[in-house]
Amino acid sequence: MMGTRLAQMGEESIIVESVAGARLEPEMYTRIPPLEEREVEQELHQPAGLGKRRRDLVLFSRHFVACQGQIFNLAFLAPRPQRIRTIAWVSIGFSLAFVVAAGLAFARSQIPLALGAAGVAMVLGVVAFLRCSDRLLFYTRTGGIPAFDLRNRLTDRRQLQSLLEILESRSKAAAKCLPAGSQRLAAEVAEHRRLMLSGWLKPHSYERAKKRIFARYSRMGAPKKKAA
Repeated sequence: MMGTRLAQMGEESIIVESVAGARLEPEMYTRIPPLEEREVEQELHQPAGLGKRRRDLVLFSRHFVACQGQIFNLAFLAPRPQRIRTIAWVSIGFSLAFVVAAGLAFARSQIPLALGAAGVAMVLGVVAFLRCSDRLLFYTRTGGIPAFDLRNRLTDRRQLQSLLEILESRSKAAAKCLPAGSQRLAAEVAEHRRLMLSGWLKPHSYERAKKRIFARYSRMGAPKKKAA
């Protein structure tokens, strides 16, 4: 029975080599369709808001996503994003405190003090709004590195939910097309390397993802202990 092993040539050229000496280049699984071959299927556009960046996501050629200037292969992404909500409780608390102070000052006819407190409350309210966020963060499947995020907004919640269902289905289907065992993990390393070379991933993030992938391969390849 022919086995496989993960080989690392030089520093970054990762291949899969069989016992018989045949080689499979993992880059074949990370190839991005050229522009003229891409078929756009779904689009989501989230305009910029106060302190919020614009988000544009395009799903094309079944399992590729273009988002925030980068292209991702859904086969290498976790099928479901992680929801991350941030609430600026401290700023909100101070803002409410100054609202109360402004009300007390008005009640005592201390107009300048009341206006000052109201102004501070307004500034703190804006700060709190800018610091609050509700995001859906997509991670790479095995490397566990943040890929891109979308804003979880009420204004496009229905379209977003529909898109998320499609992305989950396509991600699961695309992952089934990857090879098994060490070949698959070598392809995952190649995909993270592609993202690093494009400038999307920092070198330290790539190294962290690579360690997780190799650790996963080590666990999969470890011989099972026989029962006594």
